[in-house]
Amino acid sequence: MKVRFLADANFNRKIIAGVLRREARINFLSGAEVDLTGIPDLQVLALAASEGRVVLTHDVRTMVSAFAEFTSTGPSGGVLLVAQNVPVGPVVNALIRIWEESSAEEWKNRIGWIPL
Repeated sequence: MKVRFLADANFNRKIIAGVLRREARINFLSGAEVDLTGIPDLQVLALAASEGRVVLTHDVRTMVSAFAEFTSTGPSGGVLLVAQNVPVGPVVNALIRIWEESSAEEWKNRIGWIPL
């Protein structure tokens, strides 16, 4: 199964737009579409896990510990951490590459960084 993404509430919308502009077939759910504003990281992880999605986040400070806590009690769809100062282009390229070259199964209970 192809990787599906869930961008948290504060994820850079230019990245989402860039990914979808280049590859419209990617299943991408944004935090704005499901109103994740103010939702705790554990709930974001639970939503993503229930739908088999990889969470995309800039919340490096809080998401790492939330991911550890969440995966201690059940499976996660995975998390990709993106530093806020990384230019949009390389992030777009990395997400498309992940979608093209990996499967959703490979990201279960895995946390990674972009750039890769």
